[in-house]
Amino acid sequence: MWDYETRVADLTIYDDADLDPPIAGWLPSVARVASNLRQIFSLFLPLWSAFFVHSCAVLLGEVSVLFLGPNGGGKSTVARLADGLSVLDDDHILVKREDRGFVAYSTPLGAGVRSPMAGRIGAMFLLEKGSSFSLAPVSPADVLQLVWHDNASTTMLLPRALKSAVFGLFLDLCYGVPLRRMTFMPHSIHWDQIRSVVA
Repeated sequence: MWDYETRVADLTIYDDADLDPPIAGWLPSVARVASNLRQIFSLFLPLWSAFFVHSCAVLLGEVSVLFLGPNGGGKSTVARLADGLSVLDDDHILVKREDRGFVAYSTPLGAGVRSPMAGRIGAMFLLEKGSSFSLAPVSPADVLQLVWHDNASTTMLLPRALKSAVFGLFLDLCYGVPLRRMTFMPHSIHWDQIRSVVA
Protein backbone atom coordinates (compact mmCIF):
# COMPACT_ATOMS: atom_id res chain seq x y z
CA MET A 1 0.00 0.00 0.00
CA TRP A 2 1.15 3.50 -0.82
CA ASP A 3 1.28 5.50 2.42
CA TYR A 4 1.49 9.27 1.91
CA GLU A 5 2.94 10.11 5.32
CA THR A 6 5.69 7.48 4.98
CA ARG A 7 6.57 8.71 1.49
CA VAL A 8 6.82 12.30 2.69
CA ALA A 9 8.91 11.26 5.69
CA ASP A 10 11.27 9.36 3.40
CA LEU A 11 11.72 12.39 1.16
CA THR A 12 11.92 15.06 3.84
CA ILE A 13 14.79 17.49 3.44
CA TYR A 14 17.34 16.55 6.07
CA ASP A 15 18.79 19.72 7.44
CA ASP A 16 18.41 19.34 11.17
CA ALA A 17 21.20 19.62 13.67
CA ASP A 18 21.50 15.84 14.13
CA LEU A 19 23.34 15.53 10.82
CA ASP A 20 26.93 16.40 10.23
CA PRO A 21 27.07 19.81 8.48
CA PRO A 22 28.71 18.49 5.28
CA ILE A 23 25.95 15.90 4.83
CA ALA A 24 23.13 18.34 5.63
CA GLY A 25 24.18 20.73 2.86
CA TRP A 26 24.61 17.97 0.31
CA LEU A 27 21.17 16.39 0.36
CA PRO A 28 18.91 17.69 -2.45
CA SER A 29 15.43 19.09 -2.08
CA VAL A 30 12.38 16.92 -2.73
CA ALA A 31 11.51 19.03 -5.79
CA ARG A 32 14.96 18.52 -7.31
CA VAL A 33 14.81 14.76 -6.68
CA ALA A 34 11.37 14.58 -8.32
CA SER A 35 12.58 16.62 -11.29
CA ASN A 36 15.61 14.39 -11.78
CA LEU A 37 13.50 11.24 -11.54
CA ARG A 38 11.08 12.63 -14.15
CA GLN A 39 14.07 13.23 -16.45
CA ILE A 40 15.30 9.68 -16.00
CA PHE A 41 11.86 8.08 -16.41
CA SER A 42 11.22 10.22 -19.49
CA LEU A 43 14.03 8.38 -21.28
CA PHE A 44 12.16 5.08 -21.01
CA LEU A 45 8.45 5.93 -20.91
CA PRO A 46 8.04 6.32 -24.70
CA LEU A 47 8.89 2.62 -25.08
CA TRP A 48 5.53 1.95 -23.38
CA SER A 49 3.57 4.71 -25.17
CA ALA A 50 3.81 6.92 -22.10
CA PHE A 51 5.13 10.40 -21.31
CA PHE A 52 4.94 13.17 -18.72
CA VAL A 53 2.79 16.26 -19.28
CA HIS A 54 3.37 19.48 -17.34
CA SER A 55 -0.22 19.89 -16.17
CA CYS A 56 -2.72 19.57 -13.36
CA ALA A 57 -5.19 16.69 -13.59
CA VAL A 58 -8.50 16.36 -11.76
CA LEU A 59 -10.78 13.33 -11.72
CA LEU A 60 -14.43 13.88 -12.57
CA GLY A 61 -15.80 10.47 -11.70
CA GLU A 62 -13.65 8.03 -13.65
CA VAL A 63 -12.58 10.56 -16.27
CA SER A 64 -9.65 12.93 -15.85
CA VAL A 65 -9.33 16.45 -17.19
CA LEU A 66 -5.95 18.09 -17.76
CA PHE A 67 -5.27 21.76 -17.15
CA LEU A 68 -2.29 23.03 -19.14
CA GLY A 69 -0.23 26.12 -18.55
CA PRO A 70 3.31 27.31 -17.95
CA ASN A 71 4.77 27.78 -14.48
CA GLY A 72 2.58 30.32 -12.71
CA GLY A 73 -0.24 29.72 -15.19
CA GLY A 74 -2.79 28.55 -12.61
CA LYS A 75 -2.38 24.76 -12.38
CA SER A 76 -1.96 24.78 -8.60
CA THR A 77 -4.84 27.22 -8.28
CA VAL A 78 -7.11 24.82 -10.19
CA ALA A 79 -6.01 21.99 -7.87
CA ARG A 80 -6.79 24.17 -4.84
CA LEU A 81 -10.26 24.98 -6.22
CA ALA A 82 -11.12 21.32 -6.90
CA ASP A 83 -13.35 21.11 -3.83
CA GLY A 84 -14.27 17.50 -3.12
CA LEU A 85 -12.65 16.23 -6.32
CA SER A 86 -9.60 13.99 -6.57
CA VAL A 87 -6.49 15.75 -7.85
CA LEU A 88 -3.97 13.46 -9.56
CA ASP A 89 -1.26 16.13 -9.30
CA ASP A 90 -0.90 19.86 -9.82
CA ASP A 91 2.37 19.85 -11.75
CA HIS A 92 3.24 16.73 -13.77
CA ILE A 93 1.01 13.91 -14.93
CA LEU A 94 2.02 10.57 -16.39
CA VAL A 95 0.01 9.92 -19.56
CA LYS A 96 -0.18 6.53 -21.28
CA ARG A 97 -1.95 5.43 -24.44
CA GLU A 98 -4.12 2.40 -23.68
CA ASP A 99 -6.94 0.53 -25.38
CA ARG A 100 -9.50 2.87 -23.82
CA GLY A 101 -7.64 5.99 -25.00
CA PHE A 102 -5.14 8.17 -23.20
CA VAL A 103 -5.08 7.67 -19.43
CA ALA A 104 -3.67 10.11 -16.87
CA TYR A 105 -1.90 8.67 -13.82
CA SER A 106 -0.76 10.22 -10.57
CA THR A 107 2.83 9.53 -9.57
CA PRO A 108 4.56 9.41 -6.19
CA LEU A 109 6.59 12.43 -7.35
CA GLY A 110 3.81 14.92 -6.72
CA ALA A 111 3.79 16.87 -3.47
CA GLY A 112 0.04 16.60 -2.88
CA VAL A 113 -0.58 13.09 -4.18
CA ARG A 114 -2.02 10.89 -1.46
CA SER A 115 -2.68 7.65 -3.34
CA PRO A 116 -2.39 6.11 -6.81
CA MET A 117 -5.18 7.34 -9.11
CA ALA A 118 -5.93 7.21 -12.81
CA GLY A 119 -8.62 8.19 -15.28
CA ARG A 120 -9.15 8.24 -19.03
CA ILE A 121 -8.49 11.76 -20.31
CA GLY A 122 -11.82 13.30 -21.28
CA ALA A 123 -10.72 16.88 -22.07
CA MET A 124 -7.86 19.35 -21.84
CA PHE A 125 -8.06 23.00 -20.86
CA LEU A 126 -5.49 25.65 -21.72
CA LEU A 127 -5.37 27.98 -18.71
CA GLU A 128 -5.55 31.74 -18.89
CA LYS A 129 -6.05 34.02 -15.90
CA GLY A 130 -8.78 36.62 -16.32
CA SER A 131 -11.54 38.63 -14.67
CA SER A 132 -14.34 36.11 -15.33
CA PHE A 133 -14.84 32.44 -16.06
CA SER A 134 -15.25 31.36 -19.67
CA LEU A 135 -14.57 28.42 -21.96
CA ALA A 136 -13.72 28.99 -25.62
CA PRO A 137 -12.66 26.66 -28.41
CA VAL A 138 -8.93 26.37 -29.03
CA SER A 139 -7.26 24.64 -31.95
CA PRO A 140 -5.40 21.36 -31.47
CA ALA A 141 -2.38 22.95 -33.19
CA ASP A 142 -2.25 25.74 -30.56
CA VAL A 143 -2.46 23.24 -27.70
CA LEU A 144 0.12 20.97 -29.33
CA GLN A 145 2.54 23.87 -29.68
CA LEU A 146 2.14 24.81 -26.01
CA VAL A 147 2.40 21.19 -24.79
CA TRP A 148 5.46 20.43 -26.90
CA HIS A 149 7.27 23.61 -25.87
CA ASP A 150 6.26 23.37 -22.20
CA ASN A 151 7.47 19.76 -21.95
CA ALA A 152 10.82 20.25 -23.68
CA SER A 153 12.73 19.43 -20.48
CA THR A 154 11.42 15.85 -20.57
CA THR A 155 11.93 15.32 -24.30
CA MET A 156 15.18 17.12 -25.09
CA LEU A 157 17.46 14.21 -24.19
CA LEU A 158 15.50 11.60 -26.13
CA PRO A 159 17.02 9.98 -29.20
CA ARG A 160 15.37 11.18 -32.42
CA ALA A 161 13.17 8.08 -32.83
CA LEU A 162 11.77 8.32 -29.29
CA LYS A 163 11.35 12.09 -29.56
CA SER A 164 9.35 11.51 -32.73
CA ALA A 165 7.27 8.86 -30.95
CA VAL A 166 6.48 11.26 -28.08
CA PHE A 167 5.56 14.01 -30.54
CA GLY A 168 3.17 11.55 -32.21
CA LEU A 169 1.61 10.74 -28.84
CA PHE A 170 1.20 14.46 -28.03
CA LEU A 171 -0.32 14.97 -31.48
CA ASP A 172 -2.82 12.12 -31.06
CA LEU A 173 -3.76 13.33 -27.59
CA CYS A 174 -4.35 16.93 -28.75
CA TYR A 175 -6.47 15.81 -31.68
CA GLY A 176 -8.25 13.07 -29.71
CA VAL A 177 -9.98 14.91 -26.85
CA PRO A 178 -12.08 18.07 -26.54
CA LEU A 179 -9.97 21.19 -26.05
CA ARG A 180 -10.92 24.55 -24.55
CA ARG A 181 -9.22 27.75 -23.49
CA MET A 182 -10.31 28.29 -19.90
CA THR A 183 -10.23 31.83 -18.57
CA PHE A 184 -10.72 31.90 -14.82
CA MET A 185 -10.39 33.93 -11.66
CA PRO A 186 -8.22 32.71 -8.78
CA HIS A 187 -11.23 32.14 -6.52
CA SER A 188 -13.80 30.41 -8.73
CA ILE A 189 -14.09 27.61 -11.28
CA HIS A 190 -17.38 26.43 -12.81
CA TRP A 191 -16.99 22.65 -12.64
CA ASP A 192 -20.43 22.10 -14.18
CA GLN A 193 -19.26 23.85 -17.37
CA ILE A 194 -16.07 21.79 -17.38
CA ARG A 195 -18.10 18.58 -17.04
CA SER A 196 -20.21 19.60 -20.06
CA VAL A 197 -17.08 19.54 -22.26
CA VAL A 198 -15.81 16.12 -21.19
CA ALA A 199 -16.09 13.36 -23.79
